[in-house]
Amino acid sequence: MYKKNIKYPLDSGPWVALWFQVKRFKFIYFVSFLCLFITHFTQSQIPFWAKDLAQTQGVGMSLSKFIWAALAVLIFRTLSRILFFYPARMMEIDVRMELLRRIESCLPWRYQKYSPGQMFQIIYADMEQIRAFVGFALLQVSNIIIAMVVLLPQMGRIDYRLTWALLPMLIACLLFAYIINKNRHWNLKGQNLQGEVQNFLMECYQGKKTIQTYHVAPTFVDIFKRRSYEELTAFYNSGKSVSFSIPLIPLAVGFSFFIGAHLISLYQLGPSTLIFFSGFIFLFLEPLMFVSWIGVVASTSWVSWKRLVDFLQVADAESSEEKNLKEINRNMQIPVVDFWGEKIPLKINPHNFAVLIGNTGEGKTRILKSLGEIYKNQGKKIAYLSDIPYLYNDTFAANIFLGKVPTEEEKDRAYHFCELLGLEILVSNSTGKEMLFSMMVGEHGKRLSGGQAKRLGLIRTLMSSAEVLLWDDPFSSIDVILENVIWEKIINSGVLKNRLVIMSTHRLITAKKAQDYFFIDKAKKEITSGPVLDALKGGGKLYEYFRPQMV
Repeated sequence: MYKKNIKYPLDSGPWVALWFQVKRFKFIYFVSFLCLFITHFTQSQIPFWAKDLAQTQGVGMSLSKFIWAALAVLIFRTLSRILFFYPARMMEIDVRMELLRRIESCLPWRYQKYSPGQMFQIIYADMEQIRAFVGFALLQVSNIIIAMVVLLPQMGRIDYRLTWALLPMLIACLLFAYIINKNRHWNLKGQNLQGEVQNFLMECYQGKKTIQTYHVAPTFVDIFKRRSYEELTAFYNSGKSVSFSIPLIPLAVGFSFFIGAHLISLYQLGPSTLIFFSGFIFLFLEPLMFVSWIGVVASTSWVSWKRLVDFLQVADAESSEEKNLKEINRNMQIPVVDFWGEKIPLKINPHNFAVLIGNTGEGKTRILKSLGEIYKNQGKKIAYLSDIPYLYNDTFAANIFLGKVPTEEEKDRAYHFCELLGLEILVSNSTGKEMLFSMMVGEHGKRLSGGQAKRLGLIRTLMSSAEVLLWDDPFSSIDVILENVIWEKIINSGVLKNRLVIMSTHRLITAKKAQDYFFIDKAKKEITSGPVLDALKGGGKLYEYFRPQMV
């Protein structure tokens, strides 16, 4: 019945996705509707039995049918909930997987405007809201509809004029729905602020760990207090009208009971009918009491869906400039990058080692990312090492293989790189490989130094199957002596054979290892290139750039 990796029509709107969900689990929903029908039909008989009990004063009546009715209600109500919750959980699993696939299929810098806290809020918390609507809220909507279908005709068996007494309950439901709908902008603001507070909590360690600002920066508590107050204010504004409107339902029930009692007295239907009517009122109350909850969940789910769709559109959103650049590169043998509005071709040998040179802020990272997008669109596998590589709060091995289950041969190769790059010294135990690979690196690799984190990220790219390696200043946290040793070991290992390596650097020792260079001049919007060794012989921009390091 359940198939993995089902693709939901997320871009087609919430109602299309909901209809897809119902069609997908149509048999389960049919059985759950049947359970709800049996539940309400069984409950609807109890007021009739109570009426008969009052008329006969209990003579000749058995309590066993009340016991069986209670047991049936317990069984079928429980089944209806289980059957509604299961499809909602399956939907949550599949939509989360779809979200992650969409994120993985696009370039990660598309999501630069989203903080980690906001991304967590959308993928986890917003999906929880949507699941709550599809599960419990959809259950209660069905519960209300089936209750009306079953209970209204049953009430008519006594006297249809009594149905007028239900009018206050209907008015209360409509009024509540209107109030909730007017509240959606506060829900959106509150959920956005919740993501910001979440991110603030996630990054507080990163912001406080630098000794230079630890004693002079405002305290974390003061900053968090301001952010948290904004979030709580938004949620207060979204909840205050709800809190005032929730009592409308039980108040309406009281009015309905009063009107029903008046009608029974007016039409002289007798005290037993009053017992019957009071029982029916409480049968209506049970599903209607969830109207307030349904309204809140529907409102927050609408906001969550909007945030989810906006998030997904980022993966597919291509500017006209990006589409133009993609079309240019489709017909070119050499990559053409967008360099601050200028289309500049870079003559890069496909099995070469090239370096990007330039002052800080000239656009080296920008070009690396642009090249990554170009090679990805050409169907090539790329591995990108950022200036500050992200390390998960997991084991050393998990951060190298990123979810892949490695073979023993792959583990041996990875450990060999660890030895080449001097990371085996992190553990002193004689077990070596196993001890190192099981070591926890901490969130953002906080148990490692900056240079060790860079080297771990370097091993991650070397162990990948990528044809193109893009390294953003990978040795900035390593002294030049160690870098020279590492370079010799990497080159001699042959791991770079038949691979294209493009790296940014500020160091002469690194540039000398490359065959070609690309010197970036943002002011003139030009990129000059050529063989590294020829350019270092004297004259030219590259020579002038590295001359202070030649002393």
